[in-house]
Amino acid sequence: CHVQFTQIENFTIDFSGSTLWFDDARTAILFNKNTNLTVKNFNIDYDKPVFVQGTISYIASSGSELHMTMDADYDDAYNIIGNGGKWRAVAFDPTTQFMKPQVNGMSVYFYFDNQTAQGDYILSYSGFYGVSLQNSGLEVGDRITIMPRVGDGRALKVENNDGFRMENVNIYASPFVAVAANVNKGHLEFSNVNILRRPDTDRLLAGNADGINCASSAQGPLIEDCTLSYLGDDSINTHVPYQRVVWPESSTQMLITSLGYAKSEVDGGDPVTMNFFDRATMLPLGQRKILSVETVYNYLITPSTTIADLDIDPWYSGPAASLRYDATVTVYRITLDKALTLNDDTIATIEGYLGGGTIIRRCEGIGSLARGFRIQTPDVMIQDCLLKNTMGSGISLGGQPHYWGEGPYVTHAQVINNTFIDTNIGSRPDETGEYASLHIRTGGDYTTSYIQHDITVANNRILDSGGSAIIIRGIDELTLADNVIDNYVRFEEPISSLDSSVAGTGFGIVVDQCRGVTFKNNFLTNPGNDAVGEVFTANIIDGPADQELAASDWYSKGASGSGVTTTEVSDASPLSWLSDKPTVQITDTSSSYGASYGIVYNFPTHSTDDDLCIAFDYKILDVGNNDLQLEAVTYNSSDSPASFLMIYRDDNGTHGLASHTNQAVTMLGYDIDPLRWYRIEMVVKNVTQSSRNYTLFVTDDQNVTTRFDNLPFRNAVSDMASFSIHNNSGGTQTGGFVVDNVRVGTLPVSQTNPIYEYEVGHHTANNFIAYSQQSSALPWLGSVPVVYTDTTSSYGIGAGIGYTFTKHETDDLLSASFDFKIGDSGSNDLSVNASLRSESGTNGNFLKLNDSDGAGGYTLANHINSGTTPLNIPIDPTKWYRVEMLVRDLVTASADTYDLIVTSEYGTVYRVNNLPFRFAISDIKNINIFNNSGNTYTGQVLVDNIHVGNKQISDPLVIDSLTNYADPQTTVDNLAFNPAMTEVKLGGNNWKKQAISYTVTADTWISFKFKSDTLGEIQAIGLEEDDVQTPARFFTLAGSQSWGGTIFDFDNYTHQGWQTYHIPIGQYYTGVMNYIVFVNDDDANQASDSQFRDVIIYDK
Repeated sequence: CHVQFTQIENFTIDFSGSTLWFDDARTAILFNKNTNLTVKNFNIDYDKPVFVQGTISYIASSGSELHMTMDADYDDAYNIIGNGGKWRAVAFDPTTQFMKPQVNGMSVYFYFDNQTAQGDYILSYSGFYGVSLQNSGLEVGDRITIMPRVGDGRALKVENNDGFRMENVNIYASPFVAVAANVNKGHLEFSNVNILRRPDTDRLLAGNADGINCASSAQGPLIEDCTLSYLGDDSINTHVPYQRVVWPESSTQMLITSLGYAKSEVDGGDPVTMNFFDRATMLPLGQRKILSVETVYNYLITPSTTIADLDIDPWYSGPAASLRYDATVTVYRITLDKALTLNDDTIATIEGYLGGGTIIRRCEGIGSLARGFRIQTPDVMIQDCLLKNTMGSGISLGGQPHYWGEGPYVTHAQVINNTFIDTNIGSRPDETGEYASLHIRTGGDYTTSYIQHDITVANNRILDSGGSAIIIRGIDELTLADNVIDNYVRFEEPISSLDSSVAGTGFGIVVDQCRGVTFKNNFLTNPGNDAVGEVFTANIIDGPADQELAASDWYSKGASGSGVTTTEVSDASPLSWLSDKPTVQITDTSSSYGASYGIVYNFPTHSTDDDLCIAFDYKILDVGNNDLQLEAVTYNSSDSPASFLMIYRDDNGTHGLASHTNQAVTMLGYDIDPLRWYRIEMVVKNVTQSSRNYTLFVTDDQNVTTRFDNLPFRNAVSDMASFSIHNNSGGTQTGGFVVDNVRVGTLPVSQTNPIYEYEVGHHTANNFIAYSQQSSALPWLGSVPVVYTDTTSSYGIGAGIGYTFTKHETDDLLSASFDFKIGDSGSNDLSVNASLRSESGTNGNFLKLNDSDGAGGYTLANHINSGTTPLNIPIDPTKWYRVEMLVRDLVTASADTYDLIVTSEYGTVYRVNNLPFRFAISDIKNINIFNNSGNTYTGQVLVDNIHVGNKQISDPLVIDSLTNYADPQTTVDNLAFNPAMTEVKLGGNNWKKQAISYTVTADTWISFKFKSDTLGEIQAIGLEEDDVQTPARFFTLAGSQSWGGTIFDFDNYTHQGWQTYHIPIGQYYTGVMNYIVFVNDDDANQASDSQFRDVIIYDK
């Protein structure tokens, strides 16, 4: 390297805006073995080009020859990168200077001394996957860069540091990876670190390989406010190399490639936990503790001394890249705490060294030869980012247990509020054999391992995707919600290596082999010419389909004849996708036929008291006189009609919805306009009790939902089996309509508490609401982030953001929550208040979000008539907070108190009970967040994740202080945790307790998820007063033994994978509980496991 900073402690290096120029392709600066070092305010560049670029002037009609006219001064690159070789190449559009779509990946043979007589450079094309030059997508006139990857040519290296931060840095060139951050521990942060084409130059590239590459670090990086552009590989790559087993010497002793930082722990007498996996499938083989480690030098690699077949699967990254037959390498002999038999190629990960905790926010990845963000480590948040002009995926989540040997896997990930534009535009798939703008796939055999779990993809916008917008395979617990996809599958997709029954080629969204799927409110519009459908699903377990009743394909009935037509059309609804049922159009131009004519859908007879939810989208066409009277009718299994809903009823010149009972028609006051789409959902409860009414949700094409309760049935029925949409006006009327998104299920698709944003108070051009590009740092709940800004000195008091929802007017619990952050606009002297408001307009409470603490900071405060009471909850204006207001007994108590829970983005939780209301109210219909300080004040507040419901929203229990319960019970003590400490895995024979303090009342519930890969004797959970076994406190979930006195009402764990439990614990016992206890009892075999996660104790 040119410059090295090493062994510096607790120091800041400020370069004060200096530009550092370097004259050869070595690493520019190395930061090595420092502690708590900050570096900032500098620029990096090389004084000669580190690549060549020019314009393609000739392409041979056969063979591999092409010519390039080199741009001026790029021949100076000879002095820094050498004469030439087989180098990577990138094509650019000559007009836009973006990377050119549909150009195959390639290398070219380039040499400075190989020119035509006219001075153009002669290149020889080498296309990936055997693609010929003539099929490469290259054209004469295209711009092209050709770049080597110089072995030590990192612009910046960050290695072996314990606490490191880099800020305000611009990198204008790099001969290889721009920022290589390897083998670090402690915090690793990059803020406003930009990789850019140098301004005022004609450069096409900013870096020859990855932008920021973080490898083998104990925890993931924080990367924020960075622009990473025009790169010869991924914009961001985070990974930890797998430890590869070299040879099992015995069942308790083996040779592996590396232990990294974990070796020092073992050498110091602290065993570490290692998880073993079959490399080909990634199926878990077991978890063991490493008791000792010994370095073995000069180990000879041969087929008989290596368990892996290195001819079939050699690796090219990390310590295992040195494994080649006849090579002599350094390996490590480890001793395990108990036996493990290995028969095939095996890899491993080390708990605590998985690189977890990556946060990427407000970053831009623009112009990437590979992927935008390639994340292969757990516990990740990607939010508020822009991905643009990437040849591969905009974002990829998943490890690669082959070729590179990078991973390990992605769990607990949130991909929130990002924008993808012109991503996935290359012409070749990645190493999995497919590509998508957002690609999430478990490495190995994704159909069996399920090692990737708890992933949320929400509020993203994917525009102009070259192929599929989203492909997700092999995920346990997946949420896919509120994503907008426009213009997808623009180009013909390559033939998938997967079977056609699961490939989903040509679909906008593909979800395959996933468990615990939540799929809602995803919008797909403008399919490309090569798209074949919107959503493709295969092998979904515990997903939306499990709550669906498989509706039949449509068929027609009624008086048909000349002028009456029914056809399938491509005029799809713009509302969120519900089903793959075809769009059906019915037109009637006859004056003799059409009475009672329409389409019918059958479904399996529903004869339980579970909700029955019938949904469809429809649009009235401008056909004939538009005087059809359309009706949606439900039927029982005997074909007797039950409910009659008129969905297009003439009401003195206007048309709207109406309830139809016998001969009585009651207009609902909801107008229906022709040529607009509407969603109808009818929710029927207690059908076996001879249903008499139902709930109706109507959503228009602006996504506004209106709810109608207790609509009457015309005839009582005790089961349901079909519904129709038909004309009920007679044969002389004419018109037409279209039906789409037909779905029948047991869970509603409409919001039960739809939330709408509106302006509160006086708004001008200087105090306004806008959608925010910045979303909350707290876990996603489900709304679009907005910001209220006030820069006027004339208006503003009482102005802000309002949210309305279905009126709450019962004594049931109401939970109203939102996330907020005080912004940085103006002088920041607004007094930001949050109020729960009644339908009549009375603000019940006044919660001040940024009250002065008297020392120059902010605190929360409750404002009542007699004054303001500080709550001693500190508010940092640069951080996000979640506020949850809990109201009980609204009607009988007229809301004179409420409870408050506040959670910071760092996980600190505050709770204050029995806060007084300023004004008593007996219903709640709005949340207002507004300025209450006066017209002359200015400032800003950001709001996200508005949520209203009848259940407390609490963060999961942090499981970080477990001790033995009823101590003699624990004989084999294996524990593992996820990075956020919200999930624990108990192995062996293990009973554990954690101190809590919770008063269990009749309204207390406990919710959690449970999983067991190997069932034991007793697997249970409970709350306890003390350390003495009380069987009546425990809920048995699984196991071969019957522990007398325990509660078996929830002993129903039946399937492999995570199962969700909601237990009304207060109905079984009450009182002050001091511990939560997790039980994995297996005295005989000591081989079972019990996994608990997302444990929440709450009152309902």
